[in-house]
Amino acid sequence: MLKTSNLVEWCAMLKMECPDCQEWVHLPFKTKAAEMVCPGCSGIIPVKDVYVAAGPFLIARDVLFKSVPRYKRLILEAEKEVTGILKAEKADHISIRSMKTFINNLKELLNGCRDESRHMLDDNGVEYSINQHTFQGNIVNISVTGACIDGKSVPLDRLWKEITVHLKRNEGGPFTLKGRIVWIGDGNKMGVRFMADDEKTRDVVEDYIREKSLFQKHH
Repeated sequence: MLKTSNLVEWCAMLKMECPDCQEWVHLPFKTKAAEMVCPGCSGIIPVKDVYVAAGPFLIARDVLFKSVPRYKRLILEAEKEVTGILKAEKADHISIRSMKTFINNLKELLNGCRDESRHMLDDNGVEYSINQHTFQGNIVNISVTGACIDGKSVPLDRLWKEITVHLKRNEGGPFTLKGRIVWIGDGNKMGVRFMADDEKTRDVVEDYIREKSLFQKHH
C-alpha cells in the first residue's frame, strides 16, 4: 500500500498583468489560450507573461519551469532539516513553523507549473461511491483531470480501486465521474484520477469549479 505523507493540498494561482489597466488577472483555466477578456477593463488581452503566485511569492512561470529540478532538491533538503530539528532535544518550533511555511509555498509554486491547475473550492462537500457504497467527504483540491478527496472516516486499504465521484451542481443537475484511486495517505486522503478525458467531461468539471470556486466567491 502506497502512503504519501507530504501531499500537496494547496493551490497556486496563475496571474498576468493587464497591459491596459495594469490590474492583475486571475487565470483559472486554459492558460494556453491566445487571449482573454480582462475583468477589470473588459479589454481583449493576449495571454502571455504568466506568473505563479504562492504566499508572498510571485514568479514568472517560465522561470519556474527552468528551475523545477533544483527546487525539488531544495524541498527535499528543507524537509530533512525539519526532521532533524524535530529530533533535537529541544526542538525550535519557531524555526519549524517558518521552514514548513517556506516548503509549502515552494511546493505551491511548483504546483503552478502543472498543465492543469488545481483549485480549492468554497463549497467542497462531495459524495463518492466505492464498491456500491456511498460516502460523504470533502474535496481538498480539484482539476479537470483529478481531485484530492478527504474520505473522512472511510478506511482506505489499497490503490487503483474504482471510485465514482458525484458532483452536485446548481445548474445542469448532478454529474458523476468515474475514477481510480492512485494514492492514499495522510489520514484518509486519496488522490483520484478521472478516467474520462473527453471535452464534455472537462467542460463539466470546469463549470463545476467556476461555480464552487473559492476564488470566485471571495475575490
